[in-house]
Amino acid sequence: MTMTRRAASCIAVLAALTAAPAWAADEAPPVITHVRVTQAPKGQALTIRARIEDASEIFAPSVYVRPKGARDYDNIGMRKVLDAYEALVPAEQVDGDLQYFIEAFDEHGNGPAREGSPEEPIEIEVYDPKKGPPGGVVAVPPPPPPPDVVPPPPPVIVVTPQLEVGVTRTWWFWTIIGGVVVAGAATAAVLATRKSPVDFVDIEVVGPDPTGGL
Repeated sequence: MTMTRRAASCIAVLAALTAAPAWAADEAPPVITHVRVTQAPKGQALTIRARIEDASEIFAPSVYVRPKGARDYDNIGMRKVLDAYEALVPAEQVDGDLQYFIEAFDEHGNGPAREGSPEEPIEIEVYDPKKGPPGGVVAVPPPPPPPDVVPPPPPVIVVTPQLEVGVTRTWWFWTIIGGVVVAGAATAAVLATRKSPVDFVDIEVVGPDPTGGL
């Protein structure tokens, strides 16, 4: 029984010593997902972002940047921001066209994983912010609205109603009536002085023409 236990203990110790470490299964470098920066305004700090994923912890994520055509790169470390990594290129370094690439390892040394490379870096065209990005559409502010113009008031049309004047209110009506009355009175006086009967009497009234000769 004692020998059996000792043999079992030796086997367990040997197995523990020869067992592969738990991280040995992670032999792949990190995976970098990045939207490449191709244009940037001159004199403004530039943020470069990327998602870097791995089964293990990420180690030494960096952005390597240089002026276009230069020989050496500057190494700018990336920091974790939420689910991504960021590197900030200083504003004074953004004064001409740039080249960059991203590099990262995992904690076990797998890598480097890269987006771009030292031999084929990603190029950034730096432009004058006052002129806008090359080939882009510069937003033109809309013109100011015209000042309020008060339209002139519409002309006032005064309509004078035409009042119908009754016949009894016209001057010629009463002139005719007066003539008739005078003629009738004269006729009555003549008849009263005559002894013989009279069959009929002609009365002619002379007055202004109310129609005006129409």
